[in-house]
Amino acid sequence: MKSFVLFLCLICAVLAAAPTPAFADIAGERRYNFVTKKYEFYDGTDWYNFELGVALGACTHEAETEFNTVLGIFQYCNGTNWVRLVGTPTLSFCSEAGMMDYFSNSYYYCNGLVWVNMKGLLVI
Repeated sequence: MKSFVLFLCLICAVLAAAPTPAFADIAGERRYNFVTKKYEFYDGTDWYNFELGVALGACTHEAETEFNTVLGIFQYCNGTNWVRLVGTPTLSFCSEAGMMDYFSNSYYYCNGLVWVNMKGLLVI
């Protein structure tokens, strides 16, 4: 009996010392990286930057995103300027300008006419 209790204590000690597993990355998860000042997303295998454009216009709320209806593109604030998320237009039509969605291992937004693929470079 004494050895059984000792065995149980040993098992409990091993389990208590085991590291807690980290949260798994989920395909479609996106985040703002405050170090690089870029938006990133996980495609199920790797992290990618959103395809970036020119930084224009002052802003103050870092990581804020919005759809620019005049230009028909998404933009985010990097703490200083609005950065346009330029992408690659697809041949898939859409009608709701400003809608953003994750499918086919990438993020897309609707510019009012077609879906625009925002997958940029691999995060290293």
